[in-house]
Amino acid sequence: MLHNRYSQTNILSPPPQLSQQQQMPFAPQQQYMQRQQDMQQQLPQFNSYQTNPSTPEKYIEDGIEYDRHGNLLSEEFDLGRDNAFSDFSVLIGLFPQELQSSWHELAKKSLEKKGFRVTVVLKEREFVENLKTLTFDQAWICSEHCYYNTIPQNEFIEAIIEYHKSGRGLFILGDNSPYYVHANLVLEQLVGCKLEGYTNGGRILDFGKSEQTGHFDENHVIFAGINHLHEGVTICYPDKPSKLKVLATSTDGKPCILNCERGQSNFSNGGRIVIDSGWTKLYRDFWADAGQSRYVVNASVWLTDVETRFGCNLSSMTKDVTRN
Repeated sequence: MLHNRYSQTNILSPPPQLSQQQQMPFAPQQQYMQRQQDMQQQLPQFNSYQTNPSTPEKYIEDGIEYDRHGNLLSEEFDLGRDNAFSDFSVLIGLFPQELQSSWHELAKKSLEKKGFRVTVVLKEREFVENLKTLTFDQAWICSEHCYYNTIPQNEFIEAIIEYHKSGRGLFILGDNSPYYVHANLVLEQLVGCKLEGYTNGGRILDFGKSEQTGHFDENHVIFAGINHLHEGVTICYPDKPSKLKVLATSTDGKPCILNCERGQSNFSNGGRIVIDSGWTKLYRDFWADAGQSRYVVNASVWLTDVETRFGCNLSSMTKDVTRN
């Protein structure tokens, strides 16, 4: 059944017309091996549909195309239109070594399809140097289990706080303990919480009430076009998300995707924030899983905050977003 959470606040894609029917550089060896073992054990259940010949790549119901996960297939249902964000740039601090070999190529291509100009850096010093230019509209912090010390921690923290106070967006991604070091360096100052814990994921979240176990917010535009979303493999959770809105609750009953609107952090002039506690969902092996690519791109579109920063009328906008 079609579930079209496509509100009038959709940034660039007009709603489709539908019929009524329709600090060590590496983890300790034992910990690393256990993590890899957990991943290998769970991989078959995640990807069984890929090897099952009876599972169609897509299907049609009431004239609407869905992918094999039951998500709306057409890019018309994305939050932003293709090639509409050519004036916007994203800085990705991709610190986890596990992601550096391939994942950024997948995310980079998905973002570039919308027009975003993407810069990926692997070390803290590069990240800070780029951040200080204030030429990026949003920055991603993908957390590792250790800090590489390529720049003093206080400089890393200060640069991110100042960037946030400039009104630009932050996408902060952690994972199971201890893969949230970079995130926790800034989260307490930003929103008064930190990430902790290790819970098994590997299941699919459904649309519904965000506080309900195994569900995400059916009304938030970040999930436009998504009926089902993979939660991540092994994930963490915030200790006290008081300043944050819970957008999704894991199948283990913990908040796993959260956000903070402009001005609602500990800094009245701060930009938007999205926090994701399971970056394992972004592995190459899981990139094709339920809703991943669309969710990441939708979140990036939302983080641009074009309605506040550039005074766009979202309910009537049909043209590309450009700066005057």
